[in-house]
Amino acid sequence: MKNKDSEKENKNEEIKEEKTQKKDEKIEEENKEESNKKESNKKESNKKESNKGDTQLLKKGFFQKVWFSIDKIERYPELSAEGFGSAIKYLAMLILFIAIISTIIVSIKTVKKVNEISEYIKNDAPKFSYKDGTLTVDCEQPQTIENEDLGTIIIDTNTEDSTKINEYYAEIVDTGAIILKDKVYIKQSSVQQQAQGVNYKTLLEQIGTNEFDNQSMSEFLSSSKMNSLYTNMILNIFIYNYVEQFLDILLCAFVISIFGYIASMILRLKLKFVAVYNMGIYAVTLSTIFYMIYLIINGITGFVIKYFDVMYMLISAIYIMAAIFMLKLEFNKKQYEVKKVVEVEKQVKEEKESN
Repeated sequence: MKNKDSEKENKNEEIKEEKTQKKDEKIEEENKEESNKKESNKKESNKKESNKGDTQLLKKGFFQKVWFSIDKIERYPELSAEGFGSAIKYLAMLILFIAIISTIIVSIKTVKKVNEISEYIKNDAPKFSYKDGTLTVDCEQPQTIENEDLGTIIIDTNTEDSTKINEYYAEIVDTGAIILKDKVYIKQSSVQQQAQGVNYKTLLEQIGTNEFDNQSMSEFLSSSKMNSLYTNMILNIFIYNYVEQFLDILLCAFVISIFGYIASMILRLKLKFVAVYNMGIYAVTLSTIFYMIYLIINGITGFVIKYFDVMYMLISAIYIMAAIFMLKLEFNKKQYEVKKVVEVEKQVKEEKESN
């Protein structure tokens, strides 16, 4: 009887222990689920914050992107992630400022030059008259006039020989003009090697006249009738400058991106070229701002920096290289963190198994 009671008690204790063990296991599972839930919520919260950060970045305006491009090189990957279209829009806006500045400078110089021509025609130029497409100048022999503001002016209304015209053109060292009986050749710089003439008829049709002399030409050049010509000129200069600068800087970004892409391959970063190209577009920001400042100084003072193009490329290349290396450092940091987490998890697992 006692043995039976003892067996019963042992059985009850076993059942009790089993219930307690199941209860403990259940509590442990609940704690684990709660911990997983908290961790999941934390990850979701971090993801939302990250997405919020990305949204804020996408909402950033042009000037904020300019600041990021100059002072926040570590944010280049985020800027690049916005896509090629966004980078092109940014570059288009940046070039707009250059085109406006260069157009203003060229327009001011042109108006000043026209006023100088007007004064020269009125006071110093040989007597001339124009009628029915032919210019007549009061001089029998070809004349070469050196003017401080206008450069070298060669007048020869008796020749149509292209060889002779090219000889005259070669005589003009920097700026100047060749005045013939039916057209004028204008040389704007020593770099311009090919002579290109403008027919008087074509030019004068635009201003609605077919007859003039010294007095009428001088008065016309200094009158309000020139405003329509200036408007067309400014529009053409702006379009030309914008397209030229856009293509030049886009090419510069492409060249430095090639070096950036090579650097990423050496550092074993798996980046698409378009991603590096996007960063290259942002990398030219500081150089482009320096270029704007240089344009203004050059326009006001005539100051020239001989190797400015080299400096432009060098600064841009430094920026994209810095962005690539910072990306590599960030990648290494994340790899180290992941490795550390894996090691901790492995250690915890080993401890559980040993227990």
